[in-house]
Amino acid sequence: MPGFALSAGCRAPVEEVWKLLFDPSRFPQWWAGVETVRVGPPGEFTLWPTGYPDFPMPQSLRRLAALAEAAA
Repeated sequence: MPGFALSAGCRAPVEEVWKLLFDPSRFPQWWAGVETVRVGPPGEFTLWPTGYPDFPMPQSLRRLAALAEAAA
């Protein structure tokens, strides 16, 4: 499965940043081009790009075990 990585700096507490990044319902607040998100079962959601109301994009959000252990 293809993936991508981004990096940026900010002064917010790391916990608050991760809450924002891993809450699909908040994607439209910070992700340019995402207009709407409908959250489904845990880890599942559908997003609609801005300007394309008839183009749903089902997604899944997962945590890698190694990263989860490192964060603990």
